[in-house]
Amino acid sequence: VVGNPPFGKIKENKKLLEQYKKNITNKETSNIFAFFIEKSLKLGSNVALVTPKAIISAPEFNKTRDLLEQTTIKKISDFGEAGFKGVKIETVCIFFNTEHMSRGENLVKVESLVLKKTDYLKQFYICDKKFPYWLIYRNNYFDSISKKLVFNVFKVFRDRQITKEHTKKTGKVRVIKSRNIDNNKILDIPDYDCYVDDIKDFAIKKFLNKKVVIVPNLTYRPRAAILPNNAIVDGSAAVLVPNDENLQITKKELDYLSSDE
Repeated sequence: VVGNPPFGKIKENKKLLEQYKKNITNKETSNIFAFFIEKSLKLGSNVALVTPKAIISAPEFNKTRDLLEQTTIKKISDFGEAGFKGVKIETVCIFFNTEHMSRGENLVKVESLVLKKTDYLKQFYICDKKFPYWLIYRNNYFDSISKKLVFNVFKVFRDRQITKEHTKKTGKVRVIKSRNIDNNKILDIPDYDCYVDDIKDFAIKKFLNKKVVIVPNLTYRPRAAILPNNAIVDGSAAVLVPNDENLQITKKELDYLSSDE
């Protein structure tokens, strides 16, 4: 089975979505490409599919990844944003064999068009259940850092409700966007900064004037800051909410998130 299945969620046609989800294991997603993956698992012994890169990390595809981990993954090609001209969705192509249950000992060829390099990593190393998603660029350096870290400190919240239609250049409450977030501080950016007057309809309102950490939602330049008073964030940023409400976040810890390491 070789293909480039359609990407996109079924939102309006609930009857069609119910039909697609019949005999599907992952009922937590409404994205069509995930249904194609499951269909391919039943149809072919060798499968190669181009999908959004979200397949390796998004929580809604957890069960899809569980299914793929039972196959022998041969190769993962990371196209980044170069897969389709003019399209900003990052894509990968996953090659796998469904004939034999995988024990994870096989080598996976990880081909990166982004970094212009190729590595061979064992499947169990990429798909390690200690981490919430596949780590196709995992290496000894990553492992040395992860041993220093404490995990499961935060829950993540993201509100996609706020769009350009809601914001303006002045207003009562500032809307922080990803580019405003710098290392331990918030940047003022002319012709980029925006505001809203009324936040009662936005889920993000519950964090107004709360000391929570905010980070860019997707970035190759990690950084973090404390959400300032009288401000909220839009969907380009994520809110990190401590599992322990008494946790005190230090400046040094936030600095670390912006460090080279």
